[in-house]
Amino acid sequence: MTSPLPAQVSLGAYGGINRSELSGDGPPKTKYRQRRGGVLGVFADFPVATDVVISLQPSFARRGAGIAFEIEGEREARDSLNLRLDYLSIPVLMKIYAGHRRTFVTGGVDVGFLTDASIDDGVNSEDATDLMRNIDIAAVFGLGVAIVKRQPEITLELRYTQSFVNVANPESDPESESLPQRFRSTGLQLLLGVMFAVGR
Repeated sequence: MTSPLPAQVSLGAYGGINRSELSGDGPPKTKYRQRRGGVLGVFADFPVATDVVISLQPSFARRGAGIAFEIEGEREARDSLNLRLDYLSIPVLMKIYAGHRRTFVTGGVDVGFLTDASIDDGVNSEDATDLMRNIDIAAVFGLGVAIVKRQPEITLELRYTQSFVNVANPESDPESESLPQRFRSTGLQLLLGVMFAVGR
């Protein structure tokens, strides 16, 4: 038996943890570590078919990576720098429900607008905005479950993101020794959402 077409537009908010890292060719004797940041946003779900919605989810997202340098005579690379990237992120996703709307999968595109970037060594912080492109475009894939079905509905989602484009702006610092000339951002997010049905 199929469930009826959802009649309500749903509004809500979500937040969670983003574990991000860089993928790309770095300068010699460097390694890139995962960095944890936060995600906080709101969303609106618009039904388009039975158990299918289009979800608009503007958010603030913190990404980046740790930068470790290999030291001669030491076995492990030493964490030395932290790259922090702050984005106004606008995911546009398709959400497909299953299992009496208790589980769902998501997929779509996330367009991120850089609002701030910095590199710090634990003591001093330097602006890195000019080293980055202003826009990052990423693919999004997710799997979620409704842990509370009554109003408000509470969901838990695991989401993976992968940049399509080069995040770095190599023209600004072609001799950089701390950042690769080309890299992409990847992330794994654990998100908790609260949703209300508001229309009929």
